[in-house]
Amino acid sequence: MTYKKYHLGLWWIKRDLRLFDSPALHEALNQAEQVLPLFVLEPDWLRAEDTSSFHVHAVLQGLEALRLELQERGSTLVVMRGRITDVLMRLYGQHPFDVLISHQETGVDRTEARNREVTNWCRNWGVEWLQPMQTAVFANSDRSQRESRWRQWMAKPLLQVPDKIPTPATQLEQDLPTLSELGLWLPAGAQLQTVSEQMGRRSLSTFLETRSQAYAESIDAPSTAAEHGSRLSVHLAWGTISPRVVWQLSTRRLQTIQQAASEDLSAPKWQKSIEAFRSRLHWRDHFMQRLASEPEMEFRAMHPAYRYLPLEQRFAHRYLQAWSTGQTGYPLVDAAMRCLNTTGFVNFQMRAMLVSFACHVLHLDWRSIHPHLARVFRDYEPGIHFSQLQMQAGVSGINALRVYSPLRQLITQDPELRFVHSWVPELQGATLAGLTLGRCEDYDYPAPIVDFGPRARQTLEQIYAIKRAQQRSSATLEVVGKHADRRIKRIPEAG
Repeated sequence: MTYKKYHLGLWWIKRDLRLFDSPALHEALNQAEQVLPLFVLEPDWLRAEDTSSFHVHAVLQGLEALRLELQERGSTLVVMRGRITDVLMRLYGQHPFDVLISHQETGVDRTEARNREVTNWCRNWGVEWLQPMQTAVFANSDRSQRESRWRQWMAKPLLQVPDKIPTPATQLEQDLPTLSELGLWLPAGAQLQTVSEQMGRRSLSTFLETRSQAYAESIDAPSTAAEHGSRLSVHLAWGTISPRVVWQLSTRRLQTIQQAASEDLSAPKWQKSIEAFRSRLHWRDHFMQRLASEPEMEFRAMHPAYRYLPLEQRFAHRYLQAWSTGQTGYPLVDAAMRCLNTTGFVNFQMRAMLVSFACHVLHLDWRSIHPHLARVFRDYEPGIHFSQLQMQAGVSGINALRVYSPLRQLITQDPELRFVHSWVPELQGATLAGLTLGRCEDYDYPAPIVDFGPRARQTLEQIYAIKRAQQRSSATLEVVGKHADRRIKRIPEAG
């Protein structure tokens, strides 16, 4: 019999709603004779400005599926509401546990404050807290070693689903609340992707076997990205699939395609698509690493010179309201936002355009658009979210500035207006030629809220002036050294 260090381990489930390749569960089973799975609905999370019914609905879906899987293995799922330290105290009174196991996480300031409370609680009650990694994000690591460590971690053997999970009998709460019981409701007509471990594996399978062939050429257009994109972001965000599983299975698929290259004429196209997808998967951890390395970026620009850009003051509230409800008078901007507000998903290109339009054209503070975007992104992951917000807003100090033209994006990404007609029904009957000429007055649709050209040029002039002045400054060198991709050997040029 294998010796176990602890009698009872508490598996605190957070963003790891799965059994396959679950480092926290694996560690709990290795360390403790019995394991009690726990999920806590924390009031601070439920009422946070970056939490929405989209997120809670995703978690409840994932938990329901996970509970069934646990029951098949002789276990159960305890679901409790309350402040985490109060929940731990109550649990400890009924089931004195020796060790708490939960995955490392890259979260917002609220998360870090809660973790400090848990650290103190564990210290006071003599409970060890183990936090295995579930993503290749490294705390306090040497940057020169991150790439090799990332690849080593991704190549580790996948952790198999246990046949049995020994769990003590308990009278604690095991029923999942409904959204309405939590005081939350989905918007009318919501069309949401199902979140569960089974659906995560199915999405990966269909993507690698069929849908990914057109990935590289389809990912930028909103209509085709919904079909040929991986649609794994929501599963990665809530942990119904692990990034290591995605990386290793995509590696195997790539090898299969390469082996068939001499006989399959579609192989080069498919290989390009899988490689592009894997590159984005790599970048996912790179962006999460930024927030882990600099938590302050939740509140301020990474580069100090970009913290005081001139912003819209007089009409900021009206502009934010129009932008967040899809009423700006720019068809593709409004279609993308309405799609997000209903489905919780839109492709990366449209997300970048939405941020660019808000910051570069409406002159809104990137921090003011954060809460709405966080709430409507069903795949909200703080590390990616804040890194991308600063990058697309042009305030990171290390990324190239790109001001997205809604008209150019419309012409290149939705020339047949399939996406616009789907989400802006007021423009049914409109043509690309008509929209290109700005002929929307015949439709029940708002006029453009601002003039794109002058306001975009104003932003470009301001940011490029800072870039030129700061190009070799100590602040720029510090940001580049801390956050820039090490494969880029030069400091980004201004202009």
